[in-house]
Amino acid sequence: MKAAQALDPNCPERGYWNASILKELTGQIETRKAITPVSSDTLTEEQIRNACPLTWVFKIKYVLGVIADYKSRMCAQGFRQTFGVNYNKTHAAVCTHSTFMCALNIAVQEELHCFHDDAEQAFLNAPLKNPILCSFPEGAEVNGCRHCWATNAVYGLKQAGHCWQETSHNNLMHAEPRLQRSKTDPCFYYYFSKELQIMICTNVDDYAIFTNDSSWHDNFIKRYDETGTKLNPEGRLEKWCGINLEWSKDKSDSACVKLHQRHEVEAMLKVFNITDNKPADTPMESNFQSLAAEELEKVKSNPDLIDYTFDYKSAIGSLSWFGQRTWPMILCATTLLASFAAKPTQLHVKAVKRVMRYMLGNLDSGIFLKKDPNYNRSRITIFGFTDSDWAADRIKRRSMSGYITYMFGNLISCSSKYHPTPCLSTMEAEYIGEVYCFKELLFLFYLLQEISGTWLYLLKEPIAIFGDNNAALKFAEEAGTNSKTKHIDLRSHWLRHFINERIFSMNFVRTDLNIADIFTKPLSLNDSTKFMKYISNADSTESTRTLVAKLTVQNELRHRDL
Repeated sequence: MKAAQALDPNCPERGYWNASILKELTGQIETRKAITPVSSDTLTEEQIRNACPLTWVFKIKYVLGVIADYKSRMCAQGFRQTFGVNYNKTHAAVCTHSTFMCALNIAVQEELHCFHDDAEQAFLNAPLKNPILCSFPEGAEVNGCRHCWATNAVYGLKQAGHCWQETSHNNLMHAEPRLQRSKTDPCFYYYFSKELQIMICTNVDDYAIFTNDSSWHDNFIKRYDETGTKLNPEGRLEKWCGINLEWSKDKSDSACVKLHQRHEVEAMLKVFNITDNKPADTPMESNFQSLAAEELEKVKSNPDLIDYTFDYKSAIGSLSWFGQRTWPMILCATTLLASFAAKPTQLHVKAVKRVMRYMLGNLDSGIFLKKDPNYNRSRITIFGFTDSDWAADRIKRRSMSGYITYMFGNLISCSSKYHPTPCLSTMEAEYIGEVYCFKELLFLFYLLQEISGTWLYLLKEPIAIFGDNNAALKFAEEAGTNSKTKHIDLRSHWLRHFINERIFSMNFVRTDLNIADIFTKPLSLNDSTKFMKYISNADSTESTRTLVAKLTVQNELRHRDL
């Protein structure tokens, strides 16, 4: 709700908003001591002129469709800050999705307790290195004062996230001094011993905590509260960054978790009025790329074909987020459609709605993480599939590459992206696609190497990468150049070092078994269904573990000849 509406004397809810405002002021001034009112008489004209304005943000909180609370938040108008005057550093990292999936995967294999904790009024607990002069919202005064000094990170300040990240780190180290901060991902903390196992993923004020000792978690919360920031336990980890986690047991009575976003998808479909449409079998028609190229020629001669009525960019943004989390099957379609965001026509709008209609027909889909029957903590199994479609972009002739990575047979991450420049051959496109997959697997390798230094996780076998182009696989393994490869950028050749060190190994897979094929081009219903079984991991009889076991045997002879 806008401030003008909430503060209108004729507003029927004015009394609730006034009480909410008083509560917020009391919390920031007396409880958190985040701001200190100051008389204008003690300030210079320059200070008053450079003061950062504060504003009110109002929101009604609903629970099961019923009003639960009227929330007011006094925020700074950070866009009015000046670099070097009232802010400097602003960077604030969050735990990557790959790191979270890696930690969750280990938790499933070890059957750890998974908790979700939330820091109360996080930013207001983060002290600023230099206090900032602010002015109260128009019409508001505190003890006759129109200005205040912000000593803590008031919401809205550009440096608020950075200050909180430093405070969060100090709070965690106070609560558990044995924690080690990852160098690979600074928002991942861990500690492993024979008796105690701890992993913590941080996302602003949310903590995903994995441990084998629930009593340690209780003591951890008490010690964290000693820092002055209250840590509210939210119970078992059932939601993280918009992803819902459903815990259960599989047929072997081992831990199993399903990651899905059903409620979020339903909300998106409702916004774009897709709830009553007929579901689609596949995310995209197989001939869409040809149709899109023809459509571009029509737009050049008739600009009126551009459709400005549909919120195309918002739709693509929503689909991209879902695709990178729990809907990998729509990643290729979303990547293709995103390249037309500047000038979308009815053809593109229809294609976007088809992706949504596909999601409408598969609302119960999700990603399953299951315990590996052959799990051994002293032997980590990581592998990835990669594929490329040469000159997939019919307009700019760029190639499209996709990859998917696994750990213990469970999905970790996936990607679908265009190359920045055109490739001159299929081999070159496949080779660059391998590099993209290498970078993601190398990130996981470094992350697990840190853990292995304190525990038993070891990579005893090279990390397998599966591709369907023999020329690209050979080119990655053997140093050499010729007239067809000497133009390839030198930065793409760094992967050879890790292959020679036996950290990675290149493996061949037939195209009809290459899971990454779903990320490079629109596929038929049969092929999409086949690959989705390996991605979702819902069917234990056709798991990725079984497929990789067969492929490993087939590639043994190939590796013996190297």
